[in-house]
Amino acid sequence: MSEEKRKGGAAKLILILLVILVVVPLVALFGVYKLNDPFRGTANKILASAPGPIGTYFDSFPTEEESQEQMRQIAEYILDIDVNRAVDKLTLLETDDPKAYDDIVKLMLRINPNATKNILEQIRSSNIKKDVVLSTLETINQEKGQEILDQAAYLSNLSLPTAIEEMGYIISRSVNGHKELASILDAMEVSQAAKLMAELGKDDYNDVMNLLTSNKGSLIRAEIANAKVRSNELENISDIYMTEEISKLVDYIGNENTYNMAELAQIYKNLGIVKAGRVLARVNDDAFVYKLIGTIKEKEILENNEDKITQDMLKSLKIYKEFDDNVIELSNVYAKMSSDKVSEIIKKMIRNSSAPREYDLSNGDKIVITDEELALAILGNFTQKQIADILSYLDNTLSSEISRKITLPQL
Repeated sequence: MSEEKRKGGAAKLILILLVILVVVPLVALFGVYKLNDPFRGTANKILASAPGPIGTYFDSFPTEEESQEQMRQIAEYILDIDVNRAVDKLTLLETDDPKAYDDIVKLMLRINPNATKNILEQIRSSNIKKDVVLSTLETINQEKGQEILDQAAYLSNLSLPTAIEEMGYIISRSVNGHKELASILDAMEVSQAAKLMAELGKDDYNDVMNLLTSNKGSLIRAEIANAKVRSNELENISDIYMTEEISKLVDYIGNENTYNMAELAQIYKNLGIVKAGRVLARVNDDAFVYKLIGTIKEKEILENNEDKITQDMLKSLKIYKEFDDNVIELSNVYAKMSSDKVSEIIKKMIRNSSAPREYDLSNGDKIVITDEELALAILGNFTQKQIADILSYLDNTLSSEISRKITLPQL
């Protein structure tokens, strides 16, 4: 073994001995000093005689006798004062220094057991009352929280006009109505809350918005702003759809695959009653149609306080549904006839000079259906070969005119 390794081993041994002989006893001694009051008092007396700052420091600690005297004075003082004040002081002492509290209570019991028991009973009763109050408050807050959640769910499930009416009632029924409504909206999904907030009057909107939690308020404002942008987009889309063929529009807006029901309601309103009725007449989904009409009705009532659209739209739908059914029925009949006979019928319908059928709508619009329109719709159900055969029996002028009209988009 090298000299260096021997020296290292000796150093480790010395270090271990120091820990065992010095550090461990000091730690144990410190623990006894902290936990054993008599030992601490004796140690303080001995260390107080040390020279310099050490002696001064330990001389400042009261002796065991002095501590006991101080405790006795406090115990006697508490027993002498009013019970309520005694309760306050002991309660405070128990919070700040539980050990001192226990020592003083023991002394009080030795000095005057009956008075001490009375004070302790008052403390116990006070604590019980506090627990009851806290428990009651907690229950009340839980019930209020559940009530708000229930109201949020209730408002969310109402139709929009009814929900707005209910919000007006919430605002008006108490001085804290705006605060109550803000709490309910805070518990809602952002999209639903924004939909309701957007329908409030300016003053109510500002009052409620100021009472929402900052995060929820920011999200609702952003949602409303996005909804306005989307509304402008839908207006532009509606303008484009005005020039589209009916058959294509059935694919685009005859379902909820592309747009939600609120967006569809805006599109159909922008299309106008007549074209909306033509599209809906081709939609083979009654549930979709009824849901859409109901949404449009709600939108009209909200915006104009009355509905002047849906009855006319349903009338338009009925007229064009009957027209389409008539076209299908006649197409099936004519398909069994020879091409020359069909050509004669088509010719008479195109050249018919009698007045077209007109249907008045309550908004002043008219739906006009001519025999020519019926004839062209019937031909549209035939194959290209059948149409060519039928047109071959007509003069060139009429044949060219019909061919041109058949190829034009049916707007």
